[in-house]
Amino acid sequence: MRNIHIKVVLPILIVVLTFLSSDAFSKQVSSKTYYLRGNKYFQRKKYDKAIERYQKAISINPKVAGYYYQLAETYRCKGLYEEAITYYEKATKLNKRYYSAYANLGDIFYKKKEYEKAIAYYKILVDKSTKESKAHFFRGKICEVKGDTDGAINEYKKAIKHNSGYLEALCGIASGYAGKGEFKKAVNYYLKAKQLRPYSEDILVNIGIAYSELKEFDKVLKVLLVALKVNPFNGDTRFYLGRAYYETGEIEQAIKQTKEALKTNPDSPRIHFSLGLYYDKIGWSDMAAVEYQEAMRLDRDYVKKQLQEINGK
Repeated sequence: MRNIHIKVVLPILIVVLTFLSSDAFSKQVSSKTYYLRGNKYFQRKKYDKAIERYQKAISINPKVAGYYYQLAETYRCKGLYEEAITYYEKATKLNKRYYSAYANLGDIFYKKKEYEKAIAYYKILVDKSTKESKAHFFRGKICEVKGDTDGAINEYKKAIKHNSGYLEALCGIASGYAGKGEFKKAVNYYLKAKQLRPYSEDILVNIGIAYSELKEFDKVLKVLLVALKVNPFNGDTRFYLGRAYYETGEIEQAIKQTKEALKTNPDSPRIHFSLGLYYDKIGWSDMAAVEYQEAMRLDRDYVKKQLQEINGK
């Protein structure tokens, strides 16, 4: 009788275990399906739909750090930093080795001007970095937060000495030189970064801005027309294209691009003032006056400064 009992129980036990394991497997597959769908929406910059999918993945399986991380990334792209902070921190609680989350938390607190918190996260990364290149990079970020531009550039250079293809360090050096007004050096490092990522929108736009500051407007047009294909809705791309067209005598194109820039940032005194200048150039005085007045309403000091520079030429 005892053997019969075992024979009866064992098949039942196998069925139960099979059911439980298949149920867990089905949850795992289902959560990953939602996560992958979210990734597709994220890549297409359809962030609200991506958020819905990531949240669904988390509701099915709340123990995957990557789901929280990607949800945080999506909120960060939308500029919703408080939500991003919440989910980055959840990712690090599940996986303390999720170093990208610490880096992004540092960047967010830097943008929020909460410098002590930014430095705290960067210090975590310096301590945890097993590679010299990464340690130097995050020391550079700490220097940047403290306003030590030269120190940041030196640390970023040490990072690329250990890893010549360190994209973020190359961009950090370029950004540092641009901030110091050394645009030739900035272009040099941005071009090195561009070799690694030829169609990066940020890199292309920053190269265009640097060339604009150097008054090399033919080069501005060349690089920003590529950036425009990458993203036709970037206000900086449109604005600096407008400036380049104006300087090369293509006023109609200058007006067209600047009006497009205004669609993405209607409260920019800089764009309104520039559009006023372009209207003035072709004798459309009434339309120029409207743009100057709007620029004055938005930032009177900016307009005064621009007029002083024009009169000083």
